[in-house]
Amino acid sequence: MSQSKTPLVLSKIARSEVFFHGRLLAAYERAKRLVEESLAGDLQILPLLGSTRTGKTEIAQALLADYPATMVNGGLCKPVIRVSTPPEPNKRSMALAIIRGLDGRVLNKSGTDDLYDQACKQLRVAGVKVIIFDEIQHLSENYKNQQARRAADLLKVLSDECRISLLLMGLPVAERLFGQNEQLRERSLSPELIYPYAWASPADLEEFRVAVELVFEVYRESGWRIQLDADDMTRRLYAACLGRFGRLIDLFSHAETHNVARVIDLKCLAKSYEHCIASKLIAGNPFLPAVSISDNELNQAYVKVLREAHLDMPKL
Repeated sequence: MSQSKTPLVLSKIARSEVFFHGRLLAAYERAKRLVEESLAGDLQILPLLGSTRTGKTEIAQALLADYPATMVNGGLCKPVIRVSTPPEPNKRSMALAIIRGLDGRVLNKSGTDDLYDQACKQLRVAGVKVIIFDEIQHLSENYKNQQARRAADLLKVLSDECRISLLLMGLPVAERLFGQNEQLRERSLSPELIYPYAWASPADLEEFRVAVELVFEVYRESGWRIQLDADDMTRRLYAACLGRFGRLIDLFSHAETHNVARVIDLKCLAKSYEHCIASKLIAGNPFLPAVSISDNELNQAYVKVLREAHLDMPKL
C-alpha cells in the first residue's frame, strides 16, 4: 500500500499520497539511511539523480515529513532542510538559498563572507544535520563559470565546517559536476540513479504493474470505479508515461478534473493524455481503442527518454 507522507491538503486523489514502489522505494530507503547515519554523526554526500517526473520531489517531501522540526531546549531544531540550488550559483546566492531554506533572516547590507557566516551560524543554531539541495544540476550547467566552481567547492567546505551531510538531488546531467570536481567526487558516495521503468525488463514491468495497482487501490478506497481492461491497460498506461511514474500521476490527476461520475475509463484517460502530456514520443493516443502499440515502439521511446535525461542504457 502507499505511504502517506504529506498532509492530505490536495483535493486530487492521485496527488493525495506519496506512492513508494520499485526504484523509487530503493532510492528513498538509501536517502533515509543517509539521514539516520548523519544523526549518528557520520557525514556523507549522496547524489540522488533522476529524469523529470521520476519521484525526486516525493523523496524530499517524505524525508522532511519523517524528520520534522521539533522544539529542543526552547529552540526550534530542524534536522533536515530543503534548499533550492540557485540558477546562477555562487557563494552569495548559495548562502542566501540556505538561509531561505531555514526560513531565516538576512541582515541588511551583508557582504558575501558575512552572509555565508550567517548561513553557517543559523545552520548550527537550528541543529541541521542534512541539507537536501534541489536542482543541483545548476552547478554543473554553470561550472565553467569561476563563481560556480567556487560554489561547488563550497559544498564540501559546508559539510566539513558545519558537520552536515548533503543530499544532492537533480537531473542526471549533474553527474558532470563530480567528473569536473575531483575533491567533491572523492567525498561523495556513489550516485543513486532513479531510472524510468523499462518495458523490456520483466522485473521493471512487474514493479510498474504493482505501482499502478497502488494507485487503483487508493481510487477504489475513495469510492471511484476503475473501468479498464486489465489485459491491455499496462501497455496503454506505460505508453502514456514511458516508465516515469510522476507522468502517470499527472495523467490520473487530470483525469479527475470535472469527472462527476468518478469513473476512470479509457475515455477520460484519452482526454487527459491529450491535455497533460506535452512530449508525445509514440504515434497516436494510447487510450484510443483503435491505437495499437508495439513492443518496438515502446522500447524505442524509452531510449529517447533516457537520451533526453542524459542517462546511459541500463543492463536489463
